[in-house]
Amino acid sequence: MTRKETMIMSKMLQGISVMQIAKDLNLDCKTIYVHKHSVMKKFNLINDCELIAFLNSLKNKNVKPNLFR
Repeated sequence: MTRKETMIMSKMLQGISVMQIAKDLNLDCKTIYVHKHSVMKKFNLINDCELIAFLNSLKNKNVKPNLFR
């Protein structure tokens, strides 16, 4: 994942809404969705449930733990 994708995924994993992430990062909501879709495509994830499960598995395995604080 890119740095921006990682930042956005970390915020999503914390339960922050797309609108709030966009506001925090001074980006459009559509941009956040594009980054989210890009991550899902890279890891062959079909829906939001799979995405969150995947991100939780990375967090639980301590993969790059500084990115998921």
